[in-house]
Amino acid sequence: MGALLVSVITLTGLLGPVLAPHDPAEQFREALIDPDTGLPLGPGEAQGHLLGGDGPLGRDELSRLLHGATVSMSVAYLATGLALLIGVAIGLLSGYFQGWLDLGAMRFVDLVLSMPFLLIAIVLQKVWVVEGTVAPLLVLCVILGGLSWTTLARVTRAKTMEARSQEYVQAAQALGVSHARILVRHILPNIAGPIIALATLMVARMIIAESALSFLGLGVRPPTASWGSMLSESESLKIAAPHLLLVPAALIATAVFGFNLFGEGLRDAFDPKE
Repeated sequence: MGALLVSVITLTGLLGPVLAPHDPAEQFREALIDPDTGLPLGPGEAQGHLLGGDGPLGRDELSRLLHGATVSMSVAYLATGLALLIGVAIGLLSGYFQGWLDLGAMRFVDLVLSMPFLLIAIVLQKVWVVEGTVAPLLVLCVILGGLSWTTLARVTRAKTMEARSQEYVQAAQALGVSHARILVRHILPNIAGPIIALATLMVARMIIAESALSFLGLGVRPPTASWGSMLSESESLKIAAPHLLLVPAALIATAVFGFNLFGEGLRDAFDPKE
């Protein structure tokens, strides 16, 4: 079930711009806004707009949800990939060479863990201002990934220390195989299972973090759509048009549930005790 949800959500993110019937920033004021109440029309109330409008600007809600899936999933995957790269590299080097390198790396991990994640992300996002459309998304990925690699580093270090004491690693060392080859060809493939499971769980955390920052107005910038920013934009209409709030919230919850379920399944599958 987790794999099915993850597959559907990922495909939606990949194909969102293709499946979207309209430009997410295009306004249809006459077609999507009730002239009497000034409220957006709901699902099924406007021809050619399956989910109606998104608010006073009269943009197509379905198109924004599909484009929002692309933005939210892109940020989650890219941030997780960066965290994976940093955490695995530090964990491998720390667990294999040990000594002063291990001591310094673990103290740095403790320092990063002591920082309040969301607060630091907000401060960095406010300070690191970059103009354009793509650049802010890359900045958001760097911030989220750069603050989320610590658990991966600790798990990788522990698994590397276990693998380092195995006979196949000692045999490779006795044969004069280089440290880089031992790490890449012998140790990393044998510890990849728990790392993949943990990275899958981390994607869910990234989705929540991106949604939280976008909800606070510190994530993606208008008119770019993401599920978190759509929550923020529809907050004022939560009574008059509750579906504008409920649908993005349901998509976020479904995505997080799917990745958590899939990650738990992978963790159980790679656990030798199971």
